[in-house]
Amino acid sequence: MLYFQEAERLKGNTGEHLMALLERRLDNVVLAGGLALSRNHARQLVNHGHFTVNGRWVDVASYKVRPGDEIAPRTGEKVKAQISEALE
Repeated sequence: MLYFQEAERLKGNTGEHLMALLERRLDNVVLAGGLALSRNHARQLVNHGHFTVNGRWVDVASYKVRPGDEIAPRTGEKVKAQISEALE
């Protein structure tokens, strides 16, 4: 509901703004980047704190990523194993 309200406030096509807002979510970016097997897997990886954004630990799946943000997996054998599995 909040995404729709924010998209409605912006000038232009509400549907296009809504899609752009949803595509900026961290869990969606992780999935689109091929670092997770499914949407649920991406959400779980983010919620468990396996990613950093611009060097800062983020554990909120709905975090809005901006263009130019650097998203990286945290160092750890368990995280590396899960991400390498998804990349294969």
